Amino acid sequence: MKSRDLVHMLDLFDRDVLDATGEPVYMQKASIEFFERIAGILPMHVPHLTNNELIRALEVLVKRDIGSERLFLHYIFLKIEKNVLKFSTDLYCRMIRAIADKNFVEDSIFWNEFVFKYVSVLKDGRTERVFSA
Repeated sequence: MKSRDLVHMLDLFDRDVLDATGEPVYMQKASIEFFERIAGILPMHVPHLTNNELIRALEVLVKRDIGSERLFLHYIFLKIEKNVLKFSTDLYCRMIRAIADKNFVEDSIFWNEFVFKYVSVLKDGRTERVFSA
């Protein structure tokens, strides 16, 4: 199974089914063990995930409250550190929301040196962003 297939499975089985009025219908598509097994094999696939797949996996793991601290610290957050300047604004906002939901606040270096750097530095790492009024 490829890395993107794991994320697609997480995404597919996590999405809500909506009724005619747009309200989510309760339906258990997969057991929690299914999600835990995918989270268990996810570390070896994280380096191969695209930025979009990485953030979607992060969102599902946080929403379902699964995944070890090791998975987050040594794989997911490390990949975010390396690629945060390449994120689109949408991915950046989704990442901030997911990490806030995870209550990950202890690592000030992660936040100050990598995550908040996105606001003032462009992808090439040399030029500062200019905001219009």
